[in-house]
Amino acid sequence: MGKVVSSAKIRSSDTGLGMVRPTENADPKITSVVEYSSPQLVVYARPTLLIKPLGATGPLRVSSGQTSHLNTFSLINDATAGRTNLPNVTAPKDRSFVVSRIIRAGTTSVSPYEQFSIVGNVADSAAWQYGGMLSRPGVPYLARPIQSATFSIDADEPLKPNQSIRLVGSVSGGNDVEYTFLRRIKDDKLEIIKDWSPDNTATWEVDENGKTPCVANILMAARNRVMGPSEHQINVERVAKISTSACH
Repeated sequence: MGKVVSSAKIRSSDTGLGMVRPTENADPKITSVVEYSSPQLVVYARPTLLIKPLGATGPLRVSSGQTSHLNTFSLINDATAGRTNLPNVTAPKDRSFVVSRIIRAGTTSVSPYEQFSIVGNVADSAAWQYGGMLSRPGVPYLARPIQSATFSIDADEPLKPNQSIRLVGSVSGGNDVEYTFLRRIKDDKLEIIKDWSPDNTATWEVDENGKTPCVANILMAARNRVMGPSEHQINVERVAKISTSACH
């Protein structure tokens, strides 16, 4: 017991996201980060910080004072009676808070970010003021929706079985665009030629196992890599003739 009393103990978490029950209703004042409800965002901004100061005993006490990661050092200095001598960093008054959006599996970017200013009690969602979208902290994210999309088949028609052809996608408008190429096969199912990628080209070896004899139904889809909702995706389909002895 003496060792516990004569030591300082600190336990901190990264964030508190996920601690809110999914049945809680979202406050309409926070709407721009569509993947999160506002109760989740509030908890996200309230990481757990437990400190047992030197010599402290008895039950836990909850402080109502506002704090942040930036003044954790000063809290540790207080808990250790100044023995740690960590630099004292003052938390900014405007309490800016940046949240990265949930990104699709397989992508490497975590942008865009969304910025908030918290004026008042962080537990009150009405205190959160939306400050815009960022491509990286401090830099505005200029999201441009895709206006139109098309793709070309870099080969003369009719196509020949086992011929290697190149597909080239193109969009107008949009940024952070990624592409996927597919074709229709029997039972109107889709087969992936090339999965989602920032590369707007794909190579396909022509075969005759498509949906319809003598033709290839090829599709390209383009979407903004970080925008999320499906309405930002545009699909284009082309029909190319295939020449074989059975097709005239």
